[in-house]
Amino acid sequence: MRNTRLLGIVSGVLLVALILAGCSKQAPAPTSTTSKASSTTGSTTSTKPAPATSTTSTAAAKAITLKTIVYTPVTDPTNDTYRWFIDTVNQRGTGKLAIQLVGGPEVIPAASQAEAVRLGTFDMALGSPTNYTQAVPGYANTVLLSKLTGAEERESGYYDYVLQQHKQKLNAYYLGKGTPSAGGIYYIFTVSKISTLNDLKDKKLRAAQLFVPFFQSLGISAVTLPVTEVYSALQTHVIEGGVTSILSAVDGKWYEVVKYAIDAPFLVGGSANLINLDKWNSLPKDVQDLLIQAAKDAEAWGHNNDKQNTANAKQKLANFGVQFTKLSPDDEKQYLRLAYESSWDKVKSVVPAEYDQLRKLLRQ
Repeated sequence: MRNTRLLGIVSGVLLVALILAGCSKQAPAPTSTTSKASSTTGSTTSTKPAPATSTTSTAAAKAITLKTIVYTPVTDPTNDTYRWFIDTVNQRGTGKLAIQLVGGPEVIPAASQAEAVRLGTFDMALGSPTNYTQAVPGYANTVLLSKLTGAEERESGYYDYVLQQHKQKLNAYYLGKGTPSAGGIYYIFTVSKISTLNDLKDKKLRAAQLFVPFFQSLGISAVTLPVTEVYSALQTHVIEGGVTSILSAVDGKWYEVVKYAIDAPFLVGGSANLINLDKWNSLPKDVQDLLIQAAKDAEAWGHNNDKQNTANAKQKLANFGVQFTKLSPDDEKQYLRLAYESSWDKVKSVVPAEYDQLRKLLRQ
């Protein structure tokens, strides 16, 4: 009995010693687990912040990427200046800023792209004002009328007007002209020869919304179609021609379905280099400055490049068999006058309070 009691006491002492030894071991520090969780999920389970690591430092220094879209197929020549802008930003912004061109209307329909920028679905876009006329009517109805360079628009105050319109009504920052032109770039292309203005009456011709007043003044039956549907509409004789820039006529292979063009170019390129305003406000000042300067440089590059490209495109179309026909001097004068004045009449009807201001800003 005595031996049994002694054995029990010894066993109890050993058990207590083992428990105390286990409690005296230092518990594993939670910092490594917490730090790892914080870096991946942003959770904080410790009262002390996790120490900075090389991973978080690298993330902070990571280049900003902006995703953008264009309203015509990416290879369309109307995107030349914008692609130059993107390349310039990516070169100058190495390690700091990069712009990724995701695609064209196959990604988001052209008519929905301005809304995508407004909502921030895309950071940027080369926007066609014909697709968001209701949002910024003063700009959308005067952009093609401008005979000024990008620099001249900044000097005249027109740029500031357009910038404020986009900020207030589209939640977008207007960086500048997306397709600067050196002169008139739009031609009316037809399947049959046009010799006089009377020949245009009742013709079914495709027109972007901004050209409708001009077509109506000539007695043309204006048909609005997406750019991507024009070729097939010409091919199937749903329409008898249309208006487009001479560069787009080449890229869209209009020469396969039309044979004539009125040799009296009018109006200029009209698109906007846009970035979502919330995204713009979130960018560091040096990144904003980089984008502004690149946009200005792109305007100058595009203006200088346009003249040669236009001449080359006209020659290509002629080589493909498109005939450029001249109107009589009187008809041509009337044609060009209507191209501009019908557009100004539209401006007066949609933004009457801004009409005089806009003519002054555009020096017309």
